Amino acid sequence: MKVLEEYEFSFICPIEPEKDSEGKCIKKYPSSRYAKKNSHKLHSHREPFCEFSIDKKFTENTGVYIFVVFQKTKYVGICSDRTDTDHALRKRMREYGLIPPKGCYDAGRGTDCDKNKKIMECTNKGEVVELYFLEREDPKEIKNIERRIRSEINPPWNIQ
Repeated sequence: MKVLEEYEFSFICPIEPEKDSEGKCIKKYPSSRYAKKNSHKLHSHREPFCEFSIDKKFTENTGVYIFVVFQKTKYVGICSDRTDTDHALRKRMREYGLIPPKGCYDAGRGTDCDKNKKIMECTNKGEVVELYFLEREDPKEIKNIERRIRSEINPPWNIQ
């Protein structure tokens, strides 16, 4: 458990990217598979990326999640979209952990690439990125908790 402000986050799991025999992240280069690569520009979060996911057993509920390295909160985010076919937290982690070809370009999601790179850098240095979660239902409450924590602790991986 991790307490931020008065909120008790539950430990979910370590983020474990796919690794090679030396314990380094296996490098992925998805941009070359993008069909429209000649009409779009690569964004600033350059390849390579790593791949990871979390177990499908994890919560389908919505809420606030944090990435923690050496007991320090590095990032605060939300997963507020639930579908009938997927678990909200698992879906959000998959967006970070499996960068699609389009995601490498200005038409993609730079935030996902940025967090993927940070997780890859930590893993390659032998650091463990831990995932914690605070389950909540109300989208307004979820956003307010995220904003409050971000303003109080100013996590370094959150874009300022």
